This record gives sequence, C-alpha cells and structure tokens, in this order.
Amino acid sequence: MKNYIYLSFCLLFISCSSSRNIELQVVNDFIDEEFLGQGATKILIKESTTRRIPLEYYEKAFLDKDNPEDVTKVRIEPVGKRPFNWPIDSAEIKSLKDKNINDTIPYKWSKKDIRSKSIKILDKKEMRPYFIILHKGTEHLAAIIELSKPLVTSNGKFALINYSYFPFSLREGMNTVILMENTSGKWKKIGMYRVATY
Repeated sequence: MKNYIYLSFCLLFISCSSSRNIELQVVNDFIDEEFLGQGATKILIKESTTRRIPLEYYEKAFLDKDNPEDVTKVRIEPVGKRPFNWPIDSAEIKSLKDKNINDTIPYKWSKKDIRSKSIKILDKKEMRPYFIILHKGTEHLAAIIELSKPLVTSNGKFALINYSYFPFSLREGMNTVILMENTSGKWKKIGMYRVATY
C-alpha cells in the first residue's frame, strides 16, 4: 500500500513538472517571437493574469464566428485574414473550463521562468505609470507586458495565452489573446483575438 501511494505521488509530481515546463516553453517562445531583436528592455508585470481570461476570449470568438454578417453581435473578433482556423473545439473548451475553474490566484513570474535577458520583472507598485528609468542617467519610455499562464490543450498541440502590451503607460494598451501551435517542438503564434471595435 505504501509503495502504491509513493508511486502515485511520484507520477503526480512528474506530471505537474512536465506541465509546468510546457507552460514556460509556451511563454518563452512567445516572448522570443514577439520581442527578439528589439533591443530595448521590456517590463513584465510580476503578477500574471488569470488563465480564465484567454479561455473566455477564445470561447466568445468561437461562438461569435457564426455571426459574420451581423457585426453588432460579435463580442470578440479574430485578428488577421479570413478564413480563420478554430483548432480548439467546443468539447476542448469545456474540458479546459472544467480543469481551470478554480484558477483565480495570480502566478508570480520570476527570473528563472523567463530566459530572455531583455525582460525585467517588476511588481506593479514598483512601476511609475508613465515612464521608467531603465538606464542610469537616461530616461526611456518603457514597454510594459502583462501575461497569463498559458492554457495548453489536452493533446499538447495548442495553447492560449493572454497578453497585454502597454507602450507608454499603465493607462494604455490593448488586451489580446494569442493562439499558439506546437510545431516540431517550437511554439508559434497562429492566431489573435481582441474585443470587437464596431
């Protein structure tokens, strides 16, 4: 009996560790794709947003896809050219909702989570609302990033992540949900969803 409990605990630990590694790979591949080569330091808000946000956005966009002619009924819209792909279906949406129903506590990003050296992690209270001094004696307008932990589908092929980008201040910016696909071990951005602006 003790061996069975120990084995169960080990399997649970391995599963959680593997899931966490995948989530961090999604985040880091997204950061690399979005910001690699830009040079300027980016500020990542330490507190993540809840994982329920990207799922709510995607689900609304998925449900609204059947109203392309009546734009007044569209709440969340895909960004880009038609036709749009919907690789996460209603059954998977329900599964992700059930799995993450209690996800209400923000995750705290740390330096060991993010591999990019151009990302600085700060608590909200450490940031000035309009600019941040990034280099001694030089004043730079800072790009501020807010991310959720990613939601990875049960087949491990797709992920949703909530991303907010504030170019100059905490009062500006647009909330976007990013759809990522795992292609040969690398996560690539294949879709974006935003609040409809009609």
